[in-house]
Amino acid sequence: MTLLRTLELEYDLVEIHYNALLKNKPYLVRVFNYNYNEPEELRLEQNEIDNLYKILKDRNLL
Repeated sequence: MTLLRTLELEYDLVEIHYNALLKNKPYLVRVFNYNYNEPEELRLEQNEIDNLYKILKDRNLL
């Protein structure tokens, strides 16, 4: 199962932040559960960022 799919199943909202200077690569993922008010920030390893970037690009979400 991909990182993105795992996040989509675990959280109510997945917010992905991009950096245009890094060719729109994701650099921060914030996730929300409606039971909590504060977002949780996930620190991704570089290989996870690269995998997420590839998935988003393949889905034409970039």
